[in-house]
Amino acid sequence: MDAPIRQLVDQVLGVTGGRRPDWANDQAPVLQIQSMNDSIYLIGMIGGKDVGKSSLINALLGQSIARVSGFGEGTRRALAYVFQDDSMTVRRQLDQIIPDQFDLIEHTQPSGQGRVLLDLPDIDSIYSEHVELTRRLLRHMLYPVWVQSIEKYADREPIHLLATVARSNTPENFLFVLTKSDQVANRHGKQAVDELKSDFADRVARACQIVDRPVVYAVTNTDSQAFDFPELARKILFRRTPERLSHDREAASRRQRQTVARWLLDAGLDEKLLIAKRLHDHAGQVLVSRVVEPLVDQVTDRLIHDPQLQAHLIEPTVNARLGYWPIVNMIQATLGPVLSLTRSVRPADISQTLAGREIASHLRGIFAELVQSDPMVLTLYARDKLWEHEPSDRASAGLQQKLDLAIQKHRKGLSEKFSRPGFLTRMVAPVLTIGVVIWFPILQPILQTLLQDSASDLTRETILTVVELLSASYLLQSVGFLAIYFLILWMWLRWRTTRRIQRYLRQKTETDHPAAVILEWQDQLLEPIRQYVEQLESLQTKIDEFAASAGVIRSRPSDQAA
Repeated sequence: MDAPIRQLVDQVLGVTGGRRPDWANDQAPVLQIQSMNDSIYLIGMIGGKDVGKSSLINALLGQSIARVSGFGEGTRRALAYVFQDDSMTVRRQLDQIIPDQFDLIEHTQPSGQGRVLLDLPDIDSIYSEHVELTRRLLRHMLYPVWVQSIEKYADREPIHLLATVARSNTPENFLFVLTKSDQVANRHGKQAVDELKSDFADRVARACQIVDRPVVYAVTNTDSQAFDFPELARKILFRRTPERLSHDREAASRRQRQTVARWLLDAGLDEKLLIAKRLHDHAGQVLVSRVVEPLVDQVTDRLIHDPQLQAHLIEPTVNARLGYWPIVNMIQATLGPVLSLTRSVRPADISQTLAGREIASHLRGIFAELVQSDPMVLTLYARDKLWEHEPSDRASAGLQQKLDLAIQKHRKGLSEKFSRPGFLTRMVAPVLTIGVVIWFPILQPILQTLLQDSASDLTRETILTVVELLSASYLLQSVGFLAIYFLILWMWLRWRTTRRIQRYLRQKTETDHPAAVILEWQDQLLEPIRQYVEQLESLQTKIDEFAASAGVIRSRPSDQAA
């Protein structure tokens, strides 16, 4: 497997905690396509002890150069039969794979040029180093020839190894041979050999997980031209062109990717993703219903109705806004401090209790329930165990600190938003204040006299009106009227400004509202679960893309996994 595929497998194992598949182990007989030599390729004889591998090689090369042994520990080193002109290249190649564990045997048969016939240690050997040597060579062998004798073809060990190798190399590159077929033919006839070939083909198809049964070649150790040997020799000895080698390697690579894709799709990641999404939704709903919504309502209610917070937030803004109203600003300067005396103006302080319990206590209860519902919470919150006292107290204190900062920021925002009235208000304010002072006590009576009297009496009546305006009784009457007027105007402006600010405070969805801090706090509490969901989603996307590129279709939709 190449590095990206191995990384994807490791990521899935890290998430699911599953067992590493056999073909993903470093010592597994998985074909290493990237390390193959383009000029000389390996053809290996894979089989158990005394199945006739060496005899088969002798028959293929047309000369007795392979040592035939039916006793002892069998083949313990790899025997490489190579055309003499290729010996140096093959020696360097095998030195990199199995140094000091092979013997090189040269031959002069031109039909064997450009390829290496390997007689490998017996795969049913009791010597573990023999089996390990064969498995190591299978990592570099594009064309294995599975050799079994008539009496041993049903052994489990060769079939098990075949199944493992077939996960990384396509069975199209395999050849299957039954030796010693003459022993059955002499006793029971050729039909019995055909029946054994058919049974062996069925076993191979099941091991390789293929639908079509492969061709099985029956040969004999005594007659190199009997049964299927001529056709088998053509299959083994024909020279593969670079194009054919590239095709066969691509087929093996496709098989590898399909094996990995099927394992990835069956690793259970889709079920974990569904469970993680449900956990995130459930945790969010519990937090919202038991902490966030009540706390948002509590904070908003205090911002609107708590006199101390009102004074802390609203009074500075009212002072600044009424400062644009002449005369009214003097009333505010006089009566504002009086109002402040009725309540203590202090920095904002949002209570850390909710329904008679500390917020930290609520957090401990919620996350203890989540741990019981899904043990994955233990892993996701391994750093901040919110079901314990110290982490939950720290989270609660952090919320308090953020709320205090948000209140201060909100106060500044209120001041910037409402302290300076609009242009039209600034134009009207002098008219409704200074204009009223000039109009009602002075201009309005004089103008009324001018409009009512004739021209002959104009001067006398005007002077009389002025004298009346300067009288003590009239001045007291005017001052009383103006006092009532400006007091009403001051009260109306305060009420109007306060109402606008309170309406603004009720808007919980505003991003600069202090309640938004609680929503951000909720997101931070759920961040480990959200990151876990995103990790699974990203990994699932990679798996789906990889499976699609490998031509593997998911057996069932992920939404039915539950």
